[in-house]
Amino acid sequence: MDRPSIFKIYLIYFVSMALFCVLRILSAFNIPAQMHSEMVDIIYTLLIQVGLMFLLPLTLYTMVNRKNGGIKQTFANLKFKKISFQAVLISLCLGFLAFFVNIAVSTVFNGVLGMFGYSQPITGTAVNESPLFPDWLSFIVQVISVALLPAICEEFLHRGILLRGIYKIGSKKAIVISSLLFGLVHFNVNQFFYAFILGMLMALITIVAKSIYPAIIIHFVNNFVSIYLAAAETYGWFGKNFYNGINIFLQSGNALLTFFMCFTSLMFIVLLLIWLIARLYKITTLNKVKKVIDSMYTRDEKAVSNSPIVLETNKMLQDMLENQTTLNLNFEEMESPIDVVLPKQTDIITPKNYDNLFLFSSYVLGGLVTLFTFIWGLLWLILFVLVK
Repeated sequence: MDRPSIFKIYLIYFVSMALFCVLRILSAFNIPAQMHSEMVDIIYTLLIQVGLMFLLPLTLYTMVNRKNGGIKQTFANLKFKKISFQAVLISLCLGFLAFFVNIAVSTVFNGVLGMFGYSQPITGTAVNESPLFPDWLSFIVQVISVALLPAICEEFLHRGILLRGIYKIGSKKAIVISSLLFGLVHFNVNQFFYAFILGMLMALITIVAKSIYPAIIIHFVNNFVSIYLAAAETYGWFGKNFYNGINIFLQSGNALLTFFMCFTSLMFIVLLLIWLIARLYKITTLNKVKKVIDSMYTRDEKAVSNSPIVLETNKMLQDMLENQTTLNLNFEEMESPIDVVLPKQTDIITPKNYDNLFLFSSYVLGGLVTLFTFIWGLLWLILFVLVK
């Protein structure tokens, strides 16, 4: 199946990113100023998430790929494929673990930024404004705008259009590029680091699971947990002392003991992540293998279920595993252990210079805005003191 050229994929992404940047600038100045700030946030969220990260790239991608089908085929191309209930459960667990990984990554890199004198600017609701919604409704609005919509729309753009659109340059390169842009598009130095790490995780899982749905679930759970804990602390709900509990657990009077506890906890989370990804890989791979077996061994034109076939000794099945990008069995050509789970590619292409024009443009735009947020963080405390 033909796909839009890499040049067009990067162009689609840059257009979405540039318009997103414009809206972020407008929202920073609270335009329109006459509206309640919470309502302004809702409007901008809908414009950015639904408009710029979903509808616009969906329309452009479908237009440049129209010869291969309409919108339905577009979603098929972008790996919107059903997953089993067990895969859903694993994805939920991965989402919870991703939240703890984000805490660790954020803590480390915020500490590094703090060493350079960076202080995150404080933003909030205007002093004269009263809350627009009751507590419970405000929480629901937050879940929709900060967890549900980003999970669907941001994954559609990054793990859908971008990752799948440039997949032929090599899966590992596609993972790094899509994750780096996912970090930069947040336009915030505080969010860049953990968004990049989370993007790497979700891109790998999208390829392993051969479906975008696990990444959507992980993204939603990660954001939801963060929203809930913030609401719990504000409104006194269950889990309000979660962060205090984490700090008490990790801190002690002995610096060496504290480091050991932090390192041990992080290693446990990482190992659990690896095990769950392996389980997800096994489920999706065996499901595909079973379908091939059932199609190979038929009786009365009906697939035979639970075929008693020894997989290791079946040459036809092993050829299918190696050549149909289900499992890489060629260990002699592996460059790294990650090659075991990443599908083997035989049609890798090398982009030409003009193909990367809008990729570099996205790097420059995202990098400059992210750098500006870092510089603003360096100057914010000084400006705040002078204004006071």
